[in-house]
Amino acid sequence: MVRYRNSNFYGQKHWKKDFTDFCDVRIWRPGRKSFLIVVLRLKDKQEIPLGSNEAGMASLDKAQALAKELAAIMDLPVVEEPTVHWQLR
Repeated sequence: MVRYRNSNFYGQKHWKKDFTDFCDVRIWRPGRKSFLIVVLRLKDKQEIPLGSNEAGMASLDKAQALAKELAAIMDLPVVEEPTVHWQLR
C-alpha cells in the first residue's frame, strides 16, 4: 500500500493505492541543465515525484539506487529515459 500526501498553496492531496495500481519507476531529466527526476508512475499516467525534492537529484548513482530499491519492493520495472545520460555543465 502506498500512501501519498502533498500540500501546497492550492490545497491538500492525499490518497492510498495498492502496488498493482502502478506501472513503473521512471528516471528522467527534463532538460540538459536540469537535475534528474525519479517518479513513481500510475497506470493512469499520473506521476509522483520521489527523492530529495521536486526539483530532482544531482547524482545519477543516487537516482538509480532509489529507483532500483523501490522497484524491487513493489515488483516494478525501472525505466531510464534517454535524457538521463545528458551531462550537467
